[in-house]
Formats: sequence, structure tokens, C-alpha cells
Amino acid sequence: MIELPMRAFCLDGVNGSDKIEMTIDHVFDFPEQTSFRGGYDLFGDIIIRAGGYTVHSSNITSSTGRLHDFLVSLTHCYNLLSGVARFESCPYERNLELTLTMVDLGHTVIDGYFRENFMFPNDLIFGFHTDQTYILRAISDLKQVEKLFDDNKGKQI
Repeated sequence: MIELPMRAFCLDGVNGSDKIEMTIDHVFDFPEQTSFRGGYDLFGDIIIRAGGYTVHSSNITSSTGRLHDFLVSLTHCYNLLSGVARFESCPYERNLELTLTMVDLGHTVIDGYFRENFMFPNDLIFGFHTDQTYILRAISDLKQVEKLFDDNKGKQI
């Protein structure tokens, strides 16, 4: 039995207050049917704190396959201390887009976009700094998701 909610990932900023954290509240059709997005469709929460702005929304639609792809690219960046890792929650709803760019010796810039409801143009464009020490926790979180739901093809039963 899978205990939900579970943290999908958390990326903290170096200043101690900035962060982006996603949790998984519900996974659809697991393990019977995979999603066209890869893995299993999910519904979750997001918390974004960047500068003086804060968002807490229970309206994130994505898939475990998209989280797996983010894990692969994030791990690659972490190991090389360079590169770019991207996460897009869902191409249709465009709830969340996140880009993590390693700029120099592990220093990292996180840029993103969040829209709670695609029908209303209330957008948060955000950015903050972090470094490789904070990325390791996100990788660990994403590995736990992968352990439960496998890669972007889904769990083989």
C-alpha cells in the first residue's frame, strides 16, 4: 500500500526562505494503466516561496513519468555540476514549468512559471538561487517516487 501524500521533490534556496516543493496526493490507475504522459497520472500540491511571493496550490496535474525524467536530468546536472534540468507538470494545463541551471561550480539558478488555473491569467514567474547541496535532497525525494512507480513506463507487475 502506498502512503499518500508523499513529497515528490523539494528544492530550497540558499537564502533559507525560497523553495519549491511538490507533493503527490493521488495517483490514478496504479498499477493497472499507465498514462500517455509516461508513468501514472497524478494530482498534487505545490508550495512556491520566492522573494516576497508565496503560492500554495492543490491543483497540480502531472505524471510519475515526468518526475522520472526530471530525476534523470537533475542527477546528470548534479554529477557534472553543469547543465540544465527541466520539469513541466503537464503540457496541456501548463500548471508548472521549472528550469534548474547550474551556472558555476555548483551554483544554481531556478527559474519557473506557475498558473493555478489555465483559464485565468494569474501567473507567477519566479526565480531564486540554490546550489548543489540542496539538489541532493530533491534527488533523494525523486528516487523514492521512482522506487514506488518505476520509470516513465510504469511499474512492471
